[in-house]
Amino acid sequence: MSQPGLVAVNARFVTQDLTGVQRYAHELVSRLASTDGIRVLLLAPPDRVVELAPGEETPLQPDERWWGMGGHRWEQTTLRSLFGGSGAPVLLSPAGWGPLTVRGQLPVIHDIHPILHPQFFAPNYARWSKFATPLLVHVARRVVATCGRVRDQLVEHLRVDPARIDLVSPAVGPPFTERPLDDVDTRPGNYCLFVGGDKTQKNLTFLTAFWPEVHRELGLELWVTERAVPSRIMTDVGKVPGVVRLRDPSDEELLEAYAGALCLLWPSIAEGYGIPLLEAMAVGTPFISADVGAARELALTAEQVLPLEPEPWIDRLRQWRSGDLGELRRRSAEQARLATWERSADALRSALRPFL
Repeated sequence: MSQPGLVAVNARFVTQDLTGVQRYAHELVSRLASTDGIRVLLLAPPDRVVELAPGEETPLQPDERWWGMGGHRWEQTTLRSLFGGSGAPVLLSPAGWGPLTVRGQLPVIHDIHPILHPQFFAPNYARWSKFATPLLVHVARRVVATCGRVRDQLVEHLRVDPARIDLVSPAVGPPFTERPLDDVDTRPGNYCLFVGGDKTQKNLTFLTAFWPEVHRELGLELWVTERAVPSRIMTDVGKVPGVVRLRDPSDEELLEAYAGALCLLWPSIAEGYGIPLLEAMAVGTPFISADVGAARELALTAEQVLPLEPEPWIDRLRQWRSGDLGELRRRSAEQARLATWERSADALRSALRPFL
């Protein structure tokens, strides 16, 4: 018998390393458990069923067995059975995947890149995505998208009825929202920051192709973050004049890298939302971005979203390098700090209401 107010959660994300998708899931599920009238039941590999206490954070126990196709098999078999016996009227799948035969499900779709840009993914994963994603979004009673761009892609490419799509955007919190802003008028801004240099779709080569010119003319360095795992993309990056590599920075280190930068550069080819845009804004650092993810929704001026052509980017850097960015920095921080996880949790509660 269905239990009103009980939300079962596809908690495979608790076994995965913390990236943007997993951070989103942890932040929202823990807040959902603190909501009056809602109980949260974590369904996690291999066969765990754990009720999350109010105020309790979701556990993080990375396990390689539940990544890749092994994790997808678990969702289509064990998770489906666990949900069937849970008594919950809804299965929340906050990390992009879920069982393909469960209608009483609310999956969060962070992107459909494996369908639109299969060249960036392992062939087996791209084929699975092309098969499974359309089934998931049409079987599920409702769907969540993380931004307007993802919603529009679901409508255009997968023919999802827009009336069935709810928006629940990522947010930003400490430590990024706690960085003082009293120095925004005096920050030197002697470098630009690029986040995610080890991922092909982030398009670092677009910047490195013209960075020697920028470094020579404007004296700007390009700081590039990368994961600790070696990547062939980064092999030659350190040889480009003016490029500095940052290996696996902590949140606190990333915060300071954002704060000291002239701007965040985001020439991505394929993006879901783009949480670094929001993190940079929260510490008072504007961005220049390709027209991907939530960039157009977050930009304060049209000049922050540019075509992937070198000259507009170089011109914008010239203007910002010689201009006063204090007001843009303050406005960026003000807007980003409105995007709280509490507000996102409210949107998720609204999306769950038809099931409860």
